[in-house]
Amino acid sequence: MASVDCRPSGACYAVGASTPTGGTTATAGVVVWSADRQRWSTAQVGGTSDLFGVTCTGDRQCLAVGEDAAGAGVVASTSDGVAWALRPVPPGTGPLDSVSCAAAACLAVGADKA
Repeated sequence: MASVDCRPSGACYAVGASTPTGGTTATAGVVVWSADRQRWSTAQVGGTSDLFGVTCTGDRQCLAVGEDAAGAGVVASTSDGVAWALRPVPPGTGPLDSVSCAAAACLAVGADKA
């Protein structure tokens, strides 16, 4: 896991990537701690190879950033804490390393792919 964000309610989201034993391709994913259920669950984020940063603005509203298999930046979001969807990023965006949100604005940092 590369990054984690925990909410006052006790919900935590950790992001990173894993490679299956004997595999060569990493798959990005999210591990979620549910305080009310006292258990961990996992979610895959399709279209990504690694996630490096995560931030949450609510118990189930989060953004994660990273890269796809070609090294382009990706932003994934969830509004329910379970299903993650990719969001558009500007062309030429390289891997995104970190993200932070305050009020209604978020900022992600990373590299230029050019």
